[in-house]
Amino acid sequence: FFFNDTATTEIYTEQIVGSVRCVQETEMQAELLRKGQEWQKKNDEADKKFIQVMDKLDDEKKKHISGFQAKESSLQEELSSLQKENEDFQMLVNGLQKTLKEYEQKTQEQEKMSKALREEVEDMQDLKELNRELKETIGGSQNELMTENGELKEKVWKLENDICLLYTSDAADDLLCVDLGGRRIIKKK
Repeated sequence: FFFNDTATTEIYTEQIVGSVRCVQETEMQAELLRKGQEWQKKNDEADKKFIQVMDKLDDEKKKHISGFQAKESSLQEELSSLQKENEDFQMLVNGLQKTLKEYEQKTQEQEKMSKALREEVEDMQDLKELNRELKETIGGSQNELMTENGELKEKVWKLENDICLLYTSDAADDLLCVDLGGRRIIKKK
């Protein structure tokens, strides 16, 4: 179809271009619709796979959680056991510390007693030395005293035999010596 008229040609051209555009738009819409459906189908498949993967993850998570719970329970039991052992150990340490304090106190008491005994031994040694010196002193003094005692006894005997202490009126007739109580003193020859 060839037309000489420019206006008619333009109209037909516009109609053809419009039809072509419509066809192209329809084809594009159909292509877009087809691609959209393909994407939707792929999206649905991806969603299914995602749900399957999530289900598997949930199953694995549940397994791990139950495993972790079992481990946690086991660890709690071990922790409880360790705490009990720690308490027992602490009690043992406290007992040992108490025993150590008692030992230190007894050691201090023994040191005091030992010091006191050493002082007593020293005092006893000093007393022995004093006793020895006193015996030496007394031994010499005793000899001197015995000598003086003997001399005094001799003087007393002489005085008793030579002196009349008192004349009483009763004994005046006899001319005998009498003591202060009026008893007669007889001279020994």
